[in-house]
Amino acid sequence: MRRSGLIAIAIAAVMALPAIAGEGKCSYSTQECLDHMSTMRSAGWVGIEFDKDAKSQTLLVKNVLEGSPAAAAGLRGGDVLIALNGVQLATASEDEVKKARAEWKPGQQVKYTIQRDGKSQEIPLTLGSWPADQLAKTVGKHMLEHAANAEVTSK
Repeated sequence: MRRSGLIAIAIAAVMALPAIAGEGKCSYSTQECLDHMSTMRSAGWVGIEFDKDAKSQTLLVKNVLEGSPAAAAGLRGGDVLIALNGVQLATASEDEVKKARAEWKPGQQVKYTIQRDGKSQEIPLTLGSWPADQLAKTVGKHMLEHAANAEVTSK
């Protein structure tokens, strides 16, 4: 079973990775997420949407946002994200992924290992600045998930 989520992965700043990646509800309070997301404006941005397969834990790129650093680097829909700066994404803990993304800034180069057409390859990518519309969309979507989860738990 696959669950979808928007994560413009560069999100040095998204501490609620499991919720945004589609693994379920966020384990942080709404205020903690708002406080942390306020730092995203200065964080590096990649610009992809992906699905995480619940069984295999692999991350499949479903969309590369037009004009994004991911598009410039050559990432494509259908690519499987294997590693980020050497950290294996399917098996890494949330803390390991956060450490791999720590302090990302626009202009910084990162490296994804992907699988495309059955072959593994490394993709260097230069992080960009978050476009205001994408930042608003990401934060808004996550906060709507908090609101929906709050309604369910209050009933």
